[in-house]
Amino acid sequence: MNAKKRLLNALSLQKIDRMPIAGLITSVCSESMEKSGFSFPDAHKKADDMAGLAAAAYEVMGLETVKVPFGMTVEAEALGAIIEFGGKDNFPQVKTKANTNIINTEINLEDQARVRVLLDAIRILKEKYNNKLVVASAVIGPLSLLSMLFGLSEIFMLMMDNKSKFKEYMHFSTEVAIKHARLQIEAGTDVIQIGEAAASGDLIGPLTYKELIFPYHKKLCEEIDIPVVLHICGNISSHSFYIKDLAIQGFSFDEKSDINILKENFAGKISLIGYVPTSLLLNGTPSEIYSASIECINNGVDVLNAGCALPLSTPIKNVKAMVKAVKEYKKEAV
Repeated sequence: MNAKKRLLNALSLQKIDRMPIAGLITSVCSESMEKSGFSFPDAHKKADDMAGLAAAAYEVMGLETVKVPFGMTVEAEALGAIIEFGGKDNFPQVKTKANTNIINTEINLEDQARVRVLLDAIRILKEKYNNKLVVASAVIGPLSLLSMLFGLSEIFMLMMDNKSKFKEYMHFSTEVAIKHARLQIEAGTDVIQIGEAAASGDLIGPLTYKELIFPYHKKLCEEIDIPVVLHICGNISSHSFYIKDLAIQGFSFDEKSDINILKENFAGKISLIGYVPTSLLLNGTPSEIYSASIECINNGVDVLNAGCALPLSTPIKNVKAMVKAVKEYKKEAV
């Protein structure tokens, strides 16, 4: 069973020969830039560079997926935010927020430069790895997109003080995400990852999620006809009671969530993806990462992955320790 078949089977909860080792969240670091010859900021702006750096997750680190883009600002820039790209030591950030007049404006995403770069990078990766690896790409979730465009505190104030306007904004950002996902599917991506950090249980409660976020997640996921992986950081245990009803194949989480609650709510429906702590990947030893990876597998993940995006200073040897743990797991299993 090759890596592509293994991961797609795991996402559909079908039989696999061993645990997949994936990089479904951003999996790039300074060392992989050095070794591949592709680095920020060109890897955000040039399709060949983006594809080359994405390929390093497999070719250099040993992760068995390739995923683009790097960071969460593609849609925000397309909708009018000004982005600070910086250099190779940081991810892109919103420098100047967008104007709220953008809401309900018709935007042709395919005409936007960085969207075209992303789509071309997907095509390059698909041609290279089509029968070997899952090519994954990402859309930013509707709440996180609004936070990028207008600021997290402003959106949360709107959520509390003017729910009807907030819902209007969420409808708009959800439609943007749907359009972006469809363009990526046309380009050849195998899996869509939705990054929705702003919906973390550390920021909003489960009832708020149910009332104000879940309906838009539901619509977004139902409009995507390839496997969907939802990633939400922080403690998402209580949200999982509602997330279980989304049309997703995988849920990606970090160590703050209670995996036993996730297993109970998602059993037989959604694969669990995670959750080796990124702080440990950054600061730990390969031996510690190996042990943490074995613990994640024993605790019931279906796909081993870092709990979130890799910090850029993560040593490659620590990522390779995750890969080693997966490949040796049969020797470790009791």
